[in-house]
Amino acid sequence: MKQGLEYLLEGQKCIVRYQAPDRDFSDFRTEVNNDAVKIKNTYGQVYVLFSSGVDSQVIARSFLDMGVDAEYVFLNTVGRSDVELIHVRECEKFFGFKVRVIDIDIEHHKDTWIERGKTEYPFSMFHYPFEWLSQQLDGDYPIITQGA
Repeated sequence: MKQGLEYLLEGQKCIVRYQAPDRDFSDFRTEVNNDAVKIKNTYGQVYVLFSSGVDSQVIARSFLDMGVDAEYVFLNTVGRSDVELIHVRECEKFFGFKVRVIDIDIEHHKDTWIERGKTEYPFSMFHYPFEWLSQQLDGDYPIITQGA
C-alpha cells in the first residue's frame, strides 16, 4: 500500500482503501460521533463557527446527538452574506437550536487589516475577521472552525 492508500477497480466499482494511522476505524457517522464525544469530554463547552454549509451541519448533527454543549456562531459580513444568513435561519428551524449572529463591517476594518497584512508573515489577512470574532465572544471556550 503506497502512502497508506490503495486504489482498486472491482468490476464497475472504484474502491479506495486506506490505513488508519493509529487505530481501527468505523463508518463516517460513528467516527464523527466519537470525535464529538472526545471534544465534549476534553473541552466541555465550545463555540462552533456555523456557516450553514455541509461541514457545519455535520458538526451540528453530531454535537446535538452526542450532547456537546456548543454555542453556534455565524459571522455575518453585513450586506455581503444575506443568502448565507437566510440559510442559517433555515438550519436553526431544522436543527432546533439558535445561532448567534455577530455582524461585522469589513469596510470598517479593511485598511487596518491590509496594513497589518503587509508586515506579518505568513500573510494571513483571511483570518483577521475570525480573530476579531474571537474577541467578541464572552466565554473562554475553544472555537471549532471548519473550512476557514
